[in-house]
Amino acid sequence: WNETGNLLDANLVITRCRFGYILKSGYNHAHGSTMNCEIKHHQLAGILIDSVDNGHLFDGLHMDFADIIIRNSKGIYIPNPYLGSTCQILAVGNNGGKNIIENPATRTGIGISIANTNVEVNNIKLLW
Repeated sequence: WNETGNLLDANLVITRCRFGYILKSGYNHAHGSTMNCEIKHHQLAGILIDSVDNGHLFDGLHMDFADIIIRNSKGIYIPNPYLGSTCQILAVGNNGGKNIIENPATRTGIGISIANTNVEVNNIKLLW
């Protein structure tokens, strides 16, 4: 749960929770970096990003059985994630700015629901 700014989370392993990683607006608008993390087997979402205004970098993600939900946020950048089994990208609302998920690799395909939002998913790589 991150509501502060200037935070670096690195080398996390988060498994078997209702939510894996929650990033919300709060004091200093929750900006920083989350790097080299495994986020797997979550009931509701692997990553929930809600009302973030100052952006955040998620780099080196390895996810399985965990959705990414981006709600009313901007400046979220997720380059080169590995999205394994049953991962979905869900976006709700548009807070201006952009959110980009770039070069996701997957072995099973990705469910994407981003209509009428400010989220782009570019260059999906199907591994087999």
